[in-house]
Amino acid sequence: MVNRVKNSKGEQTYLKDEWENMAATQSSEASAALQIINFYDDTKQKLCTNVKVTMLANYPNPLRLVVMMTEDSIIKPQQNNRDVDLQYVHMHVLRTALNSTWGVRILNGQSIKDATEIKRYSVMFKDTDRVPKNCSIVAYLSDETTNEIIQVEKLKIN
Repeated sequence: MVNRVKNSKGEQTYLKDEWENMAATQSSEASAALQIINFYDDTKQKLCTNVKVTMLANYPNPLRLVVMMTEDSIIKPQQNNRDVDLQYVHMHVLRTALNSTWGVRILNGQSIKDATEIKRYSVMFKDTDRVPKNCSIVAYLSDETTNEIIQVEKLKIN
């Protein structure tokens, strides 16, 4: 996939030799900017994250903001062919969606240049096996009509 953009057959997947051409068709002009600010409280074991969306240009369709938390360096068993690697290091593991699988509509569906919106979310780490220093917040904007990805940002928690 490249930004969930559909090809001439209406499919979102591309063969290996199609990736370069598909990526080249994507605009280098960003329609929106995302800024993530994370605050982690060690005492409360609580993360508060703010995600600011700023429209850099008018956009024709409503946008949805999806905010998720990923974690790296999780050491857990992994089946490898017939063997089990008990010390396998898992990377980029989706831990939770902070605002649901498909996110939330932003800017009241009006994607107009210079419009901004800030969304705030919190996540508790207490009584979980999550390690804050290994976690990141990933935020992305998707076109509500086509599901294409418009912008993505990632920031480590601390």
